Amino acid sequence: MDIDLLKTFLEVNKTRHFGRAADNLYLTPAAVSARVRQLEQILGVELFLRTRNNIQLTLEGERLL
Repeated sequence: MDIDLLKTFLEVNKTRHFGRAADNLYLTPAAVSARVRQLEQILGVELFLRTRNNIQLTLEGERLL
């Protein structure tokens, strides 16, 4: 597993925002989203519940922390 995927997951969890996480990681929001999706595919679970104005960890996301 790529350590950058885990760093991205942690930053999104910390900021609760893909755009702010992208700024902090010097990436685009699309790249952050792609990394989170890739990690979710590797693990076979959804890590975040995404709504228009909110990002929450799923139970699986909490376990990964």
